[in-house]
Formats: sequence, structure tokens, C-alpha cells
Amino acid sequence: MKRIGLPSKFINLVLDISLNRYNRILVNNEMTDEYYVEDGLDQGEVWSPILWRIFYDALLARLDKIKKENGYHFEEDKIINFRKNEIENLNISINVMAFMDDTTIITNVGKYELIKINSKDKELKIEGNIIDKMNSEEGNRYLGIYFRYDNRRKVYKDKIISIINSACNIFNWKKLNEKQIIAVWNIVIIPRIEYQLAAIVLTKNEYTKLMTRLNMIIKKRASLTRSTPNFIIYDKDLYDVKHIYDLQLEMLSKNLLYQANGNDKLKKLFKIVMSQEQKRIWTSKCPGDFNLSYKTNNNWCIAAIKILNNENIKICDHELYSNINKNHLIEGGNTDILEIIDEKNIMKSAASRRNKKIMFIEDVLESDGLYMKNGNTCVKNRA
Repeated sequence: MKRIGLPSKFINLVLDISLNRYNRILVNNEMTDEYYVEDGLDQGEVWSPILWRIFYDALLARLDKIKKENGYHFEEDKIINFRKNEIENLNISINVMAFMDDTTIITNVGKYELIKINSKDKELKIEGNIIDKMNSEEGNRYLGIYFRYDNRRKVYKDKIISIINSACNIFNWKKLNEKQIIAVWNIVIIPRIEYQLAAIVLTKNEYTKLMTRLNMIIKKRASLTRSTPNFIIYDKDLYDVKHIYDLQLEMLSKNLLYQANGNDKLKKLFKIVMSQEQKRIWTSKCPGDFNLSYKTNNNWCIAAIKILNNENIKICDHELYSNINKNHLIEGGNTDILEIIDEKNIMKSAASRRNKKIMFIEDVLESDGLYMKNGNTCVKNRA
């Protein structure tokens, strides 16, 4: 408390209340014998949260001080004006160290599950013990989600498939009518799937295949023909079966809004991701405006934006909020070069355009704007 500058009178008051005292507990309408309070702070005491915060403040301040040496550091030079070579440096450091109270927890090295990335060592030893569950092929379980060292998409998808198959097996075995099946699906199964969707973005076709087995079970129990259109069982006024794809659209919209408009760290990380995607495509436009069919590897934000774009859900409205252009669109020209490039050639030509520093149509035209430069002139003028 002295460290953070609290008055001595307040410190003495806390000590007088907390130290050198005895407690009695009410049990079965009777008071127990007195016992001496050794630690000075009762569990559930109303002011215990602030006292614990003061106690841990020194540790938290130390962790914050060394986060650059012992944490993740993200840095990106975001292009503001391509013509003037104006950039904005985005950087953020995040702690990976934390405090664990080991007074009641004894670590069991034999139960460790670790993920090792970009390491040449084949084995990992801790306290002389070889960690067996490292880079497991089926993924390492953490808070109910299986993560792989290479972030393989199939692991997350297989987990969702197993949840659906297990539920459908129970629906087939139990003598449930269609209303009971729908209630269990909407209330119990959907939240489990939603939790797994935090790690993966699936396409509409993948969701259609995932829902096929459940659709057939519900149609059979409701005495509907197999040719009955699926939208009938999804309609809210009829059977009201929750579709996983609709669930994902809602979740992606919320998560992207939280990231783009959350606290400073979230907003900066989101800007870094968007800037990196701009450079990867090499465009002055907002990545949220594109509806390209190119693949995205290990980029949750961009995969989410693509899915939303397919449903005509945009994360930005440049016509309504034109002043936002300065924050995530690149200035320096009138017309982006992608306006005259076929979609199939956008990613193929990205590296070439990046190397030659061609982002706008003006970069390939002579000063009079009537004739195109040859390749050597483009490189020389932009160098």
C-alpha cells in the first residue's frame, strides 16, 4: 500500500482490522470456539477484491514492464498515402506471462499438452520428463477446443461433425418426436457447436452437408416426405430449426464489430490484420469491400469477412461514413489498378504489382495520362 502512495492512516486502519484477531463461525445455530486468524483476510470479505488487487499490483506492473521481452510483439507499417510514401507504424505488445498461485496446485508434468511451433528440437523435456502429448495429430485440447501446431482446419471441422453425429445417433435411438428433437437441438447442441465455431469459419456448402442428417431425421419424425424443401423446417413460424450457417453469420458479425470497435488493443490488432491483407492483395481499397474467391490460410478475420460479403453483409459503409476512408483506405491515386484486372488474375499478379509498386492506374500511365509506360519505366519511376 505504501508503494502506490496510500495514506499511512488508511494503512494502519487496514492492519488494525485484519491482524491480531479471532473469529467464531455460526454452525447449526451455535457458535464455534474462537480461532486465531493467521492470514488476516476472510474469504468473501467485501473489500477483499481491492486488497488482492493492491497485493498483486507489483507483480502485474513488473509483467507489464517486461512484456516486450517476454510476450508477443506485433508491428505493421500501414500505408496512408502511396504517392507521398506516408506510413503509420502500428505496434502492440501483449503479455504471455501470468501469475499462478502454486500453494494449492501441484503441476503434473505427465499431463502436459504442449504445442511447439518453428522449433527444430524433436523432443521437449521439462524437469527431466519428456512431454508425450506435444503436437498431437488430433490436436491439443485447451478449454474444450482442439488446436494443432499447424492450425489445420480439418481438426476443428471434425469436432463439429462428431458433435452432430453423436446427437443424431441419440435422436435415432430415442423415441422422440420432432418437437422434442428440435428443442434439444436448439437448446443443447447449438451452443456446443457455437463454441467450436470460435476457431473456424465454414462455407455455406459445408454447413449444408452438416445439416443433411438432422434434416432427414426431423422430416421422418414429422411424417414429411424426403423431398420436402428444407426451408420449411428452418422457418420460424413452422418448425424453427436453428441452422448452423445462420448462427455463424450472427456470431461473425458480432465478433468483427467487437474487434473493430473494441478496446485499443483489439482495434489496433484489427487494423494490423486489414493492413496486411491490403498489402497481400496490393490494393488501396478496403479488404472488406472484396468478394474474391481466393483462399485464406490461418486468417480468421479475412475468412469471416469473405463469408459475410457472400451474404452482402459489409463491415464498412464508405458512402455513409466517407471520413473513415482516411483510416483504412490508401490515398495517392484516383482509380485502383484492380478495377481493370480480372478476378482470377488479382492474386496471380499481386507479387508483380507489389514489386513494381503499381497500385493505381496512374502508376502505369505517362504524365499526360494518354499512353502507358513500358515495364522498365514503371520500375524506374517508382524506385
